[in-house]
Amino acid sequence: MARFSHELKVPLSTISLIAELLDESQESNECKGLITHLKSSVNWLKTMVEDIETWTSIVDRRLVLKLEPVSIVECVHEAIQILEPISNQKHKRILLLAPDELSPAWADKVRIKHVLINLLSNAINYSLDGDQIEVEVLERDGFVETRVRDHGPGMDSSELDKVFESFFRGSVGRESYSKGQGLGLSIVKAIVEMHGGVVGVQSSRGVGTTFWFRIPLALDKNPKSCSRLFASI
Repeated sequence: MARFSHELKVPLSTISLIAELLDESQESNECKGLITHLKSSVNWLKTMVEDIETWTSIVDRRLVLKLEPVSIVECVHEAIQILEPISNQKHKRILLLAPDELSPAWADKVRIKHVLINLLSNAINYSLDGDQIEVEVLERDGFVETRVRDHGPGMDSSELDKVFESFFRGSVGRESYSKGQGLGLSIVKAIVEMHGGVVGVQSSRGVGTTFWFRIPLALDKNPKSCSRLFASI
């Protein structure tokens, strides 16, 4: 599985580069629209490949965290930028709510960005075109807390205990929006727990869903240290 996902990366990178070059050279609005759709599809496939790689490394206990002080707000901005072609195509605005000053988290930036991309992808996929998605970042009791809120179909209370299980797909009403593999949220949970954090969800049918996670602040941590941790799914 890991080798399969690795081999997919080469053609995806090539397609992504060609799409960028075409976007820079085309002036036709119709062509630019098609290129935007192509870039959205490539980004979605890249996310799927990254999920497969990460899930495999977690199952095989090979996932390593490189911990350092990290700005979660910066991670959110970068995740939004990566998903911008998809959110723009679906006319969805992602609103970031955060204080002007926020202490850094003790985190692996690459892995936390993966967490944010998965949560934002869920919010984009499970809400209607034109909806607004809110991302709130705040400090609470020695942790940085991040909340991703959508206004989609929501979930029944009976589903909330299962939503972080691998390959869980949800009910028919919610599944009609879904096009993933059912790995994203189990990966989110594993990565957050590897950071010494906690993850949760609040949802109501017909109202929307909020996924949240907390990871420790970088206070009193050695910025030069690197931790090797493992998690299981």
